[in-house]
Amino acid sequence: MDVFHLIETIKCRYHLNAVDMWNPQLESITDEAYLKRVKAALDANDLIVNNYATDGANLWDPDPEIRKKKCGILPAERQGCGKSWGG
Repeated sequence: MDVFHLIETIKCRYHLNAVDMWNPQLESITDEAYLKRVKAALDANDLIVNNYATDGANLWDPDPEIRKKKCGILPAERQGCGKSWGG
């Protein structure tokens, strides 16, 4: 389920005012135009984001190659931090 379907489902089916997002639901966390579309959809549905879950945020793994890959995820995810998503 992409983020736009999630927003529609949360608002229209469940009648909630807040949404939990998960990083695979967003196609990009660095594309400003895309993030503005997400924000506009949230605003249009009077929704706030109360949680943003990130898979792969655990940095430790006994395998050095996997650990290196996981550490590479963090900077990209941090670029999305500090965005004003909700009301």
